[in-house]
Amino acid sequence: MPRRAARVDTNHGQIVQWFEHCGCVVQSLAALGDGVADLLVFHRSTRRLLIVECKDGSRKPSERRLTPDQVAWHTAWLGAPVYVVERAEDVPGLLSGVPAVLERCESGRVLERMKGRAE
Repeated sequence: MPRRAARVDTNHGQIVQWFEHCGCVVQSLAALGDGVADLLVFHRSTRRLLIVECKDGSRKPSERRLTPDQVAWHTAWLGAPVYVVERAEDVPGLLSGVPAVLERCESGRVLERMKGRAE
């Protein structure tokens, strides 16, 4: 079955720019599709590797949910944590470890909230 083209959220480029402005090296993985997270981010000053899923926080919650493929990939991924970033302004807080931002962006918590809605 042919693979459909991967879509990127409208704020993808803005999130990338914020990470780069904060001293990160960013590689977009969005073209891979199949539920793979959107960005591979290396924060030079802390030497941390982040895996980031971009979602457009200006859209309705139902329109920014993880797709079934994304849920499967996030659940199966055993490497670095996956963070879901809905607002570019959250990037500095994510990088500096602001607890409220970490909680809002941590994929496992996003998956738990989604599971709670489905029940």
